[in-house]
Amino acid sequence: MYRMAQEAIFNDAYEDTLKHLFKIFFEARLIAKNDTEREVAEDRFMTGARIARETRDRAVALLP
Repeated sequence: MYRMAQEAIFNDAYEDTLKHLFKIFFEARLIAKNDTEREVAEDRFMTGARIARETRDRAVALLP
């Protein structure tokens, strides 16, 4: 039961991180002046989302 609670915490943190990344992504696209800036925003969003997912998965794997 304790492990399930910890996994839920990690999943909640992951969800919060994705929400934060989305807000940043939205703002970056909103102020982007050209396609290059939009592509940079997309790359950063995808990298952030990947790292957040990998970190969550690794944290879960490290649980006893």
